[in-house]
Amino acid sequence: MRNWRFGLGMIAVALLALGTMAGCVVRTPDDDTNPEDITGSEARAMKAAVAATSALAQSTDVTQTSTGDIDTEAKTRGSRQLDLPDITFGTCPEVTKTGSILEDDLTITIDFGDEPCTAFTADEEFTLVCSGSASGTVSATGLAVGLEFNDITCNDESLSGSANLALGLLVPGVSVEGDWDLTWNSDGDTVSTAGEGRGTYMPVLTGCCDITTIEEYTGTVSEQQDEWSLTMENVQISLEEYYCLVPFSGVVVVDGPAIRAMTITFSETSPTTGEITISIENGRTITTDLEQLEEWAEAAFTE
Repeated sequence: MRNWRFGLGMIAVALLALGTMAGCVVRTPDDDTNPEDITGSEARAMKAAVAATSALAQSTDVTQTSTGDIDTEAKTRGSRQLDLPDITFGTCPEVTKTGSILEDDLTITIDFGDEPCTAFTADEEFTLVCSGSASGTVSATGLAVGLEFNDITCNDESLSGSANLALGLLVPGVSVEGDWDLTWNSDGDTVSTAGEGRGTYMPVLTGCCDITTIEEYTGTVSEQQDEWSLTMENVQISLEEYYCLVPFSGVVVVDGPAIRAMTITFSETSPTTGEITISIENGRTITTDLEQLEEWAEAAFTE
């Protein structure tokens, strides 16, 4: 059963509980020591940066649902159907376009409903249950979309905020470029990110895996009263392959006045082992895992 492309393939891929680092990550290291004296503040900043990748991925996937899927649905009804004022399809979510495709702005709603529904099931091993909605407008002539995410909650991970993006329709898929202002809540931890960048959602037709890629992103990430600068490059996530939101490739850099520049590099083993590489100020590197990063972040409350 697969009603929705939730993959940055949405994102979010088992939707990993980033607060507890549960989900697809299986921790392997036994050493809890911190060989590089990473401070609690630096660990908190890195943890928030990892959460921001989930928020951007989920946002990109919902945008795919509101644009590429509507285009596909309209074409399956025949070219004359493009002029009809309304198109509604799907159940989880239900997607509705109001207004003629020939008008400048179409009204779009992506609604999972007030009661949670099953958005994605993979071989009965993983089920994604979602509620909430997104709504906004799509410019048919200007190829632009503006969406508000209204507490889209999947497996206890939630997304709110907004995106104003220029569209590039791929065959199949969609590329997006513009501004995001998002809030992500996982296991009671709330992280916000705001910035601009470019991303793609591309279904892979052979082999496996819908893939969401944050090609580049520059902005900020904040948690509670702290804010840090944030950049991402070629961060890739696949829900269908890993059933969690841990990236399987890419680089994230977080920096700020009270921390050193911390670079996180993900690999194809990151979703299954949690293993990441951290570079401190483009110098020393260490290999650790996401659960250990969580433990280091807790030190921020005792510093």
